[in-house]
Amino acid sequence: RATMTVLEDGSVLVTGDKPNNDTYEVELPTDLRGITALRLEVLPHPSLPDGGPGRAPLFSVGDFLLSELEVTAVPADDPKAARRVPIADASQDYAEKGRPATLAIDGINDTGWTIKGGTGRAHAAVFEFKEDVGGDRGTRLVVTLRQDGIHQMTIGRFRLSAATDPRPVKASGLPAEVEEALLVPAGQR
Repeated sequence: RATMTVLEDGSVLVTGDKPNNDTYEVELPTDLRGITALRLEVLPHPSLPDGGPGRAPLFSVGDFLLSELEVTAVPADDPKAARRVPIADASQDYAEKGRPATLAIDGINDTGWTIKGGTGRAHAAVFEFKEDVGGDRGTRLVVTLRQDGIHQMTIGRFRLSAATDPRPVKASGLPAEVEEALLVPAGQR
């Protein structure tokens, strides 16, 4: 069985058994209102094959296949009112040709987002919601990452975050290292 460990930077490192496919379910409690998108960062780690961010040890070393990403919103004050969050669009900073993040929201388990050719580096995908999410008394987002590939193509390290940016919400298309540098004030870079 795979084990998930939350690291100091809020990312999750997956270790232990490497099944051919796996489903991760992550719960994110938040007080945010007007959530328009979810960002999934897939991150390298020295313990992963070829640095990751995937766990695949053969054929597609360090890659992963995210077949489907699903989000359920659960109001903190009314858990029985849980509802699936429709996702309008997906974008990414990098994908293997013909394997964009939109394939992780198409409802087909045989397709999905992969980063072959971009292993060993951080990447991100943004999943834009059709409607705003988040209540006045808090919300628990339940994020399901389905990985129905073969050859142990599961995600090895990832981080999730919610956005309240105005639509359209897209991945920047910049490498993660450049995005991080841009967050530092110009005089301190």
